[in-house]
Amino acid sequence: MPVSYQKINFSETNTFQCVLTTDGERSFALLRYGDMLWGPGQRQHHNALIGYTDGQFSHKEPTEPSENPYRPAGRYRPQQVEGFRGKFGQLVYDLTGPEGSEVDFGIRCQAWAMKEPDPAEWTHDLSSCPCTRTQALEDLSFLQDTADPGSEVKALRGQRWGGAGGHVFLSILSNRRGAGKRCVYEPDGPLLAGYNERYFSGHSIQKHIDKDLLPFQWCCVESPLCHLYLDKRPLDRCQGYSWSSPDGCTPTKKATQGVAMVYGSLHFITFDGTEYSFKALGEFVILRLSSTTGSNIFTLQGQTDKLHTDAEGIIEVPVVVRMAAFHQGIGKIEWRCAENSDGLQVLVDDADVPVTVGNDHLVLT
Repeated sequence: MPVSYQKINFSETNTFQCVLTTDGERSFALLRYGDMLWGPGQRQHHNALIGYTDGQFSHKEPTEPSENPYRPAGRYRPQQVEGFRGKFGQLVYDLTGPEGSEVDFGIRCQAWAMKEPDPAEWTHDLSSCPCTRTQALEDLSFLQDTADPGSEVKALRGQRWGGAGGHVFLSILSNRRGAGKRCVYEPDGPLLAGYNERYFSGHSIQKHIDKDLLPFQWCCVESPLCHLYLDKRPLDRCQGYSWSSPDGCTPTKKATQGVAMVYGSLHFITFDGTEYSFKALGEFVILRLSSTTGSNIFTLQGQTDKLHTDAEGIIEVPVVVRMAAFHQGIGKIEWRCAENSDGLQVLVDDADVPVTVGNDHLVLT
């Protein structure tokens, strides 16, 4: 689009264009000059400059001859300057800046996320992280990581959740695409975080740094775009570790088990064998397990009410009428009396699961 000085002299129009492009790591500017017909006339301050600045670094395009800006290739006739690939009036600038200069980590994060495929394409056949360190020790699919990865990798892994401490286990074998799992556990057992790593095995360590570790720094440390990282590197919370099918019906791996009981008029026997009675009415937390950092791992809640008899009478004896268990990263299961007060109703993640009389169901925790 021709541009003239204050719409006074339409014979002194300028036609130019600037195109900016970036891949998130490097940025370029293409300047294209068409008919540049301007002249300063009697104006002061007409020393035209061609170049760029980002506030820290600058580049000024030399103009020859400097004493006559109207001659071919003078500063007022950039369309006559031989530029990019010998094309007149086309100048290309690398705006990235020198190595080590300040970069926009948010742009780097977005550029990385746009290039990454859907995780379902490369996480297929990966075993889930065991839920506890004890399970990881017993699971032949995982091995404790005792190797020294080097200072750079160690520092980058230390930025991730749970990465600075804890016990690390990793997949013994990667899948066909070279991806694998890295699982970090609290010293007392619970899973802190599980990582799906696309460049786990069969790739250079530099690819693991550039594509698995640095993006966490760009997205989750240096910018508020962590959701983009989690979309492409979803965390493993040991979802479904103990089950072979999505409906959670067939246990396939040995889980760490414990036994506690509640029976009769609210007589409790805890995991350590302690016995006591509890006869209050209301909703209560029966059991809560937390990590050493204070985050909740498992909660069991119960609701007590007065006993209702078949004759619709009420006996002044408290009984458990509802229980709900929640495990971080796995889900929720709830047991309660059916609405018609006949039988048991079980809900898994708020979905009703049919219960058949005479069948026993083992719940592994």
